[in-house]
Amino acid sequence: SCLGLGASPEHVFQFTAPVGGQYVIDTAGSAFDTAIYVGSGCANGALEQELQCDDDSGEEPNNSSRIELGLDADQTIFIIVDGYSAASGNYLLNITGP
Repeated sequence: SCLGLGASPEHVFQFTAPVGGQYVIDTAGSAFDTAIYVGSGCANGALEQELQCDDDSGEEPNNSSRIELGLDADQTIFIIVDGYSAASGNYLLNITGP
């Protein structure tokens, strides 16, 4: 689990897949070391069920994060963008699908 990586602020996004297939969610181009986690539900800013998480599988130089995830059409997920330790700043959240 990536939860509890540090004291940086977290941002939660809701995404519904328009079609079924493989999706890539990443933070390439962000200005700091990010972590992302994806869950099937979210309550009060916390994931109810974590599906995947990543810290540092993305592009350098800022240790972006990258998740590949199969989704069904109309499936809704929640994406949390976090920073490693106390890292924060400007970030990009990219979602690429079929």
